[in-house]
Amino acid sequence: MDNTTANKTISLQIRKLVIRDIEKGESHRKIAEKYGCSKAAKISLIVLSIRVTLVVGYEIDCHIGDCCDNASLWNCQQRTHPYHVALFKGKEFLCGGSIVDRQWILTAAHCVIELDGSISKDVKVLAGTAHLKKGGTYLKPDKIFPHEQYGSSGNDIALIKLEKTIEFNEHMQKIELSAAEVPDNSSVIITGHGRTGNGEPISEILKHNTMYTLSDEECHAAIQSERKGIMCINNQIDNGACLGDSGGPAVYDSKQVGVANFYITMCGGEKPDGYAKVAYYADWIAETMKK
Repeated sequence: MDNTTANKTISLQIRKLVIRDIEKGESHRKIAEKYGCSKAAKISLIVLSIRVTLVVGYEIDCHIGDCCDNASLWNCQQRTHPYHVALFKGKEFLCGGSIVDRQWILTAAHCVIELDGSISKDVKVLAGTAHLKKGGTYLKPDKIFPHEQYGSSGNDIALIKLEKTIEFNEHMQKIELSAAEVPDNSSVIITGHGRTGNGEPISEILKHNTMYTLSDEECHAAIQSERKGIMCINNQIDNGACLGDSGGPAVYDSKQVGVANFYITMCGGEKPDGYAKVAYYADWIAETMKK
């Protein structure tokens, strides 16, 4: 049996095992860890793609051909989304964010503001890893800039200026910000470590999902508000953002178009999720990044 045939046979075997474990009700997270890249690479798989759909519609994607150095599943995710970062307050995970320049992180204002209106202290940024407890580099903020008009009127967006510049590599890269509106019914990619369902824990491994944009009219009707600067995205039930995904990016055509703000009623419900429109806040972002 040649290597191609052997690899194909092993791929089919693992696919069958994944399906079996899903039907048995085994945790999706355990399945992803069990059949991750680090194990598959050891047996020289080169054509297998494992795609495990998680609760709330999130998916973990891993193409084994990209993991010949025994990289783990979360390493594959980071190579796909090297702009995504995690915000912590002390040792507690808070939110997501994105690298938008060597010294700047974009996130949601509510991720960095306390209930009394003060700016959160002891915030740090974990970059360069798609796992909350493995790898990566902690980056210390120099100053945090929530939107000056954040509050009941929205404006849920913030920038974090880092003490030191980021040295870009395959695991840490900035994402370009879009200055254009996203066409209605376009597919966008969201990423996050948020809860995998209502009442479920956060995900230590970064996840992503494909969502679809609504028109402004549909958005305003769904959220019962004509608040400006909000982009609504939706998919089938059990898809969408959840607690912990706030501040994370929505990406269209390889550019960031949104910042996760809120979901309505429940994670993955019928109502759309709300994201701050990057294009609407383009001037504010540009002016703030001059500081």
